[in-house]
Amino acid sequence: MRKILIIFILSISFLGFSQEEEILDLYNQAEQYKEQQDYQQAVNTYKLVLNKAKSTYGKSHEYYGIFLNNLALLYKSMGDYQKALPLYLEALENKEKALGKEHSEYGTTLNNLAGLYKSMGDYQKALPLYLEALENTEKALGKEHSSYGIRLNNLAYLYKSMGDYQKALPLFLETLENAEKALGKEHSDYGIRLNNLAGLYKSMGDYQKALPLYLEALENTEKALGKEHSSYGKYLNNLAGLYYSMGDYQKALPLFLEALENTEKALGKEHSEYGIRLNNLAGLYESMGDYQKALHLFLEALENTENAMGKEHSSYGISLNNLALLYKSMGEYQKALHLYLEALENTEKALGKEHSSYGKYLNNLALLYQSMGEYQKALPLFLEALENTENALGKEHSSYGISLNNLALLYKSMGDYQNALPLFLEALENTEKALGKEHSSYGKYLNNLALLYQSMGEYQKALPLFLEALVNTEKALGKEHSEYGIFLNNLAGLYESMGDYQKALPLLIESNDNILNQIKQNFSFQNEKGKEAFINNIVSAGLNKFSQFNYTTDNSYLESISVGTNNILTSKGLLLNASKDILSLLESLDDEEHNDKILQFRAQRKYINTQQQLTIDKRVKDFTEQKETLEELERELVKLYNINFGEDLNYVKDWKKTQLKDNEIAIEYTHFRYFNKKWTESTMYVTYLYKKNWETPKVINLFEEKQLKKYLSSSNNPNILYKTRGSKAKSTTAQLAVADSIYNLVWQPLEKYVETSEKIYFSPDGLLHKIAFAALPNPDNKLIGEVYDINQMGSTADVGMNIKYPNLEDVLLIGGVKYDYQIDSTKQKKKLLTAF
Repeated sequence: MRKILIIFILSISFLGFSQEEEILDLYNQAEQYKEQQDYQQAVNTYKLVLNKAKSTYGKSHEYYGIFLNNLALLYKSMGDYQKALPLYLEALENKEKALGKEHSEYGTTLNNLAGLYKSMGDYQKALPLYLEALENTEKALGKEHSSYGIRLNNLAYLYKSMGDYQKALPLFLETLENAEKALGKEHSDYGIRLNNLAGLYKSMGDYQKALPLYLEALENTEKALGKEHSSYGKYLNNLAGLYYSMGDYQKALPLFLEALENTEKALGKEHSEYGIRLNNLAGLYESMGDYQKALHLFLEALENTENAMGKEHSSYGISLNNLALLYKSMGEYQKALHLYLEALENTEKALGKEHSSYGKYLNNLALLYQSMGEYQKALPLFLEALENTENALGKEHSSYGISLNNLALLYKSMGDYQNALPLFLEALENTEKALGKEHSSYGKYLNNLALLYQSMGEYQKALPLFLEALVNTEKALGKEHSEYGIFLNNLAGLYESMGDYQKALPLLIESNDNILNQIKQNFSFQNEKGKEAFINNIVSAGLNKFSQFNYTTDNSYLESISVGTNNILTSKGLLLNASKDILSLLESLDDEEHNDKILQFRAQRKYINTQQQLTIDKRVKDFTEQKETLEELERELVKLYNINFGEDLNYVKDWKKTQLKDNEIAIEYTHFRYFNKKWTESTMYVTYLYKKNWETPKVINLFEEKQLKKYLSSSNNPNILYKTRGSKAKSTTAQLAVADSIYNLVWQPLEKYVETSEKIYFSPDGLLHKIAFAALPNPDNKLIGEVYDINQMGSTADVGMNIKYPNLEDVLLIGGVKYDYQIDSTKQKKKLLTAF
């Protein structure tokens, strides 16, 4: 199109007529407004150009068609597709009449119209136009012409957008070859084709092929255009994006920063491209867990997009969506909700409800409502998102499978299994065709379908699906991946529901090892929020599983009892250390060498975590070596922490290593929600006891939580929980009965194991933290604290450890206080009124 405009300008300059000179002046003004992103002035000026051309040449003249095309192109860049469309259609009709369908300019206009349909998400209309434009250019100019390469490139891009990578790949390869022959490897257009081919490989997940192409594109652009050119910043951004996708944040960060600096210098902070760079950098910081930096950049990107393109532009909707995703990750659902709604409204106006982006934002909003537990609001949004994806991308696209799966999961959460089942089946079929049976998503959908059959009680249908999901995940992601551990646990749960505990136990143990491995790799160096999420999502669902299993099997499996005891100790250790940010404590030392190690560790950890999310065949070749580098960095940081703070960072506990002395006993209370083929409303309390030389701990099933709640809620006075002593020992018979009842629940079943012990260490759990154990009465009317040397702990794993306690040399202890003074409420009210 640029060449066409040059020809036009030369011709009217040659003619030299005043009207034509006026048209040229107006055209140059419009182009300047466009470069300055003053789009409204550009539109107004282009309209003047169009009217002048109409009166000077007539609507049938080719020049009139050029200006139609230019105005359409401007509207397209503004995101106003509805205004661009009739102009492109009129321009196409003009070219056909003025030049004929065989002319190359007709092919150019076909290409432009196809590009508009692509931007609108209407791929089915774009495809035949791109094909016709390609055929036109081949006949008019030949396959060796650079314009033919441009048409190939556009068609390849369309196939890529449609997810049809196999059709896109040979076209991108051919367009690269075309650019090399027609223009040479030194030409900047060759760099563009390298960049495009790299982008396809990136989308295909083939990062190893994408990387050298991005590097070559960057080198080409540096030589052809210079480092100061905006295209250099664009390719820096793309290379950074690849490293980001590979999880190599340490390499991505300086590139994103350099791309941002380049764009600021080349285009200015007001340019929309600067906003794109801000968005990308913010996304990296979000992935690194640095939400404060991400938030600042996302807000700046939003402001940039508003100023540069206006609130009506679709890019503004993208920025709103990105900011909403961050707020959702931060748990600020109300802020996220407002932004999602605004993003949806923006996209509806800018692109229309038929665009795939509209479906994407519907899906995001639905997921937010689902996270908030508002299923009735989520349901119609998921349904609309599914319909949108079908219309915009087609039922064969993998995104359609994702939408099916999301809707099915919602129905399952709502207990609507009949609606969920056909959706899960269709999602599985879609994924098999779109991605193949070897893809990890196929394993995930197998697992989801199996869980549904299990919930429906159809165990024989669930079993082969769980087994296949496990095999798929092992091959695609590896046994160390967290999803493999989850699928092991799910299969074990099915065997439990079937009563086949012999098959369930080894699966549970392997799943448990997977969780312990995650703790070793991830827990120590997470921030407080990350640790809390880890405990809620992993520990509660995973480590507590053995207490449930032992209870269900009447404590029949000795190995399971030992694992269960270790899990209780490990869980409590994690909870006690959830607020301890190891890296922040090391950073507080303000040692430059320490800080360098921390930065290296954070980047390497993110890199490894992201690599583990990829299928094994997509991981970098030196993955094992990279993982060993992470482990070495971790060992160095643990050593530094131990030197400076003197605390043990081994969170995975073993009851046999507890430093109990002879004739001492440890008691670990724990509680769990009872599962009996399905989740019940019952919460059970049990206790695990162990001594130094025991082969296996003892397990005693105690009570259901509602039994204890009955006594705790019987009065607001804490003194009824135990016999009061001292100056006002006025316990009633009813109070003594409550204290006796609590004793019978929490301590009496343990008596035969503890009565000969010289010292008792115990760790309460759940509601038992409200009980003053030492003040409970035994049948001989003595307090437990009088009979035994009893010591309460956060975790009995800490017995004998060098724990730092506060100085209690000077302390006033007051127990059993009864606040029986009642103030005169009337006087108090008058006093308050006077005071105010």
